[in-house]
Amino acid sequence: MARLIFAFAFLAIGFAAGWLVNDASHKPVEPARNEEAPKTLNSSPFLSSRPVSENIAPLSRVKRSGESSNTDTTGDADSANMQDIAASALEKFQNLILSARYTEAVDYYQEKEREDSPLRATFKRELLKFLDHQLKSGEHRAFLGMTEAWLNTYFKDLDVLLLLAEYNGLQAYYGEAISIYQLLFSYSDRDGDQAKVQSAFISFVHQRDAVLLTRQAWFELQNFYEMVEQVGLANDNMLFRLAEIYVHNGQFSDAIWAAQRVIGNPRFRDKAEQLLALIESGEYENRPLLSVNSQNLKLERHGHHYLANVSFPGNVRLRLILDTGATLSVISKETQIEKLGLSGYSFVPDRMFNTANGVVRGEVMRVPSLLIGAFELKNMDVAVLPQSFGDDIDGLLGMNVLSQFRFHLDQEKAELILDKMD
Repeated sequence: MARLIFAFAFLAIGFAAGWLVNDASHKPVEPARNEEAPKTLNSSPFLSSRPVSENIAPLSRVKRSGESSNTDTTGDADSANMQDIAASALEKFQNLILSARYTEAVDYYQEKEREDSPLRATFKRELLKFLDHQLKSGEHRAFLGMTEAWLNTYFKDLDVLLLLAEYNGLQAYYGEAISIYQLLFSYSDRDGDQAKVQSAFISFVHQRDAVLLTRQAWFELQNFYEMVEQVGLANDNMLFRLAEIYVHNGQFSDAIWAAQRVIGNPRFRDKAEQLLALIESGEYENRPLLSVNSQNLKLERHGHHYLANVSFPGNVRLRLILDTGATLSVISKETQIEKLGLSGYSFVPDRMFNTANGVVRGEVMRVPSLLIGAFELKNMDVAVLPQSFGDDIDGLLGMNVLSQFRFHLDQEKAELILDKMD
């Protein structure tokens, strides 16, 4: 009994104290100590949705030569003419954006870029002001339209990608947000940029952790940190956090793996050794915590992947690759047209997805009923992307479906053990 009390006391102290005194370091960069922390996702609450024309960003304005000013200006005609040209150019750029002619706005920016015009910096400020306003006011169609057009050309623009990551976090598209942060780290080649990305990413992780911990959503928390680890963004603090969560969820072999990853770090050596000692004490059995209602779903091996059969409405069976790195389940456009059709499905707002071809916008349909094994899931979102998965494969089975279960993959038997969440 004393050992059991020690076990739970250790976990309680670990979760309460260990996470508060977290290290804000990341493998690629040490963030600047005095850099101001970014605004939290909760600092941008959605307002009531209104037409874009009634809820536009407060864009800047350049004075024309004939307008009054509080200062005594006696510039010559050439200077006045240049001022008028600048004002006209800025107004044109603003009007293209506000009239949803996003591709034309990008083309116009490129024109000024080719001219090496100093107006480029002004245009960029106006763009970011517009996107930030649309994000915070809930005008997501305008935000996504302008973002998509801009990133089609300037796909390495850190400022716009950071706003897109924030959008995904606000929409609870956490896998997409993680994927965008992965791009951001790969594109930030200056110390200042890396520190800015690092600070925003750690803030995002802490907020997600706090939300799920408040809800006691332990398996969602595990899935979240596993996604972070799979894309190579987990620092030692996050890995140890994952080890603690594995212990809580009864996945001790996974906990040992995660603890051993950080034991070489002096900051985590003592805590990792304590956690390993707790596991080796034998107080718990080394197995996932599954109920009597769990089910073993037979999978099909496909190279290094596994395929699951999932039934859509009309008893249409699709072959989907098990992909714990995909936040959202995905099917190809071809599968949607040839096997499912559009009848009986509704559509929710589009999302931005990081694919092999870059960041693309994809439609998302809401499936009224999915059947996986003996379990039926209602109103699940599935992305539809214009890509082929080959070999008669229809798409990906992602975490929005898998997170409805406590699940364990038995690779030796090629079985997915599912236990429905209450």
